[in-house]
Amino acid sequence: DMVLANTLMTHAFVDMAARAGLPSVWFVQESAPIDVFHTWVFGEDVLAPHAVAGARRALSEGSAVVFAADSTADLFVDEIPEARRLWSPSGISIEPFVDYRTATDRDALRASIGLDPDEVVLLCSGVFAPRKSQAVLVEVARRLVDHPRRWRLVLMGAVAHGHAYSNETRDLIERLGLQDRIIVLPVI
Repeated sequence: DMVLANTLMTHAFVDMAARAGLPSVWFVQESAPIDVFHTWVFGEDVLAPHAVAGARRALSEGSAVVFAADSTADLFVDEIPEARRLWSPSGISIEPFVDYRTATDRDALRASIGLDPDEVVLLCSGVFAPRKSQAVLVEVARRLVDHPRRWRLVLMGAVAHGHAYSNETRDLIERLGLQDRIIVLPVI
């Protein structure tokens, strides 16, 4: 038996595994200290002191804590024994993308989502969530409206209607009158 945990949010499972004497592998991908991460996700004053202590205990007692980037591991270097820190650089082969790009009509693909061939495209790809700040990008886009270069912001990762943050972000786009500049795509 082993516990596999993914993201900082799952520190309680790593803590429980250590208490139960089970080995654990914890994949930490967020480049923020625990208290900052929880503030992003839950807002101020939500992470109780005992939860912070449990998260720090999980960092020091987990069997292995795996990082995809040195910069993320550096945030926790004082809390995780060296023997338990592992690096597994994430990455993908670009060859399939090169093949796809070569075989795909770029202008037709752009047209399929309403983009002109010469527009600058700014892409944010990620499931809509406050900690990923799509609404902040919408606010920044408002400042670019008068920029001489034609541009579009594509926000890919909207969750179905009924998801509060996705709905709030869509409403913000409408309130700011940016429907012609911002394309919202669902999780693909």
